[in-house]
Amino acid sequence: MKVINKFLILLMLAVPFVGFAGCSDDDDDPVEVKSIAGDYKGIIKMGSTAVVNNATISVAYVSDTKVTLSMNENIPLGESSQLPISALPVNVSVNCDVKVNGNTVEIQKGTSNIELDLSGTGTPIPVPVTISGTIDDSGTANLTISLSIPTGTIPLPISTTFEGTKQK
Repeated sequence: MKVINKFLILLMLAVPFVGFAGCSDDDDDPVEVKSIAGDYKGIIKMGSTAVVNNATISVAYVSDTKVTLSMNENIPLGESSQLPISALPVNVSVNCDVKVNGNTVEIQKGTSNIELDLSGTGTPIPVPVTISGTIDDSGTANLTISLSIPTGTIPLPISTTFEGTKQK
């Protein structure tokens, strides 16, 4: 009889702890693609130099596997640029595939074209713009924006990064 009483007492003491141990944190839930939609404010850098402060990139939800990223910014090229223009007017919408990886949405490479008049003749040429990167569930975006400027036989690659946070 004493063994049964001891067992019951141990069981009564253990049950509340088992209940608490079974609770899970919501932090382990994956981020939903819908939740990253919105406007992100931040900086655009070339290397480690900020070239655009207070830049905006918009993320539009298309489906659980696709988003559209849009931006309309002038990216200064600096004095050492090989191009006849001082800034790149990047007004573009790029459709990107996305993949949820825990609390981060990975933005797969999406490419679209902008039209730039690099010769000053009034004849714009298509310039590919590629965007990729990540957005996490805290609303932090880290994106790479790459342009491939046709300059004769070898295109001039221009790579920038966008670091921003979602606006509430």
